[in-house]
Amino acid sequence: MLRSIRVRLAGAFAMLFVVLVGGVLSVELWGLPVGGFEGTQSMNRSVAFDPIEQTTDLQKERLLRSLEERRDDTRVTAENPFTTTAVAGITADVAGLAAAGVPAVEIGALLRGNPDVLRLSQYLEQIQVAYGVYDQITPSGQPPGDTRGGGRRQGTLAGSNLPGY
Repeated sequence: MLRSIRVRLAGAFAMLFVVLVGGVLSVELWGLPVGGFEGTQSMNRSVAFDPIEQTTDLQKERLLRSLEERRDDTRVTAENPFTTTAVAGITADVAGLAAAGVPAVEIGALLRGNPDVLRLSQYLEQIQVAYGVYDQITPSGQPPGDTRGGGRRQGTLAGSNLPGY
């Protein structure tokens, strides 16, 4: 009855049909990695993530450009003859005070009235004001990578910008 050849062939073809249809549907959904065929899920995922990737790429380019500009500005400031002579004078004063046995904690207080420190502080404040556009790179108004949470620091080199001064 159920053992007839006709029933067995019909059952085998039905099972083969179910397996083939299941295989075709799974390839359509998830794709075929060997042949490079993308399924509908990976296509939907790429459509959903394309705008996000473009946004992050744009933000990355802006950040890299601003960092390159900041690096170039820093290089120009550091190579400025005024800056190099002022830093050389301050370094010599610090070395002299350290050689005289003045504790490192007190050196900052002694350098507050140093003319090189005051001129360099004023010069760097002018640069900070001139390049204030860097505070407006991100929508929050903070420079990129700022982890302090408060934007620009206020004060002078001889005041509160550096520890010990």
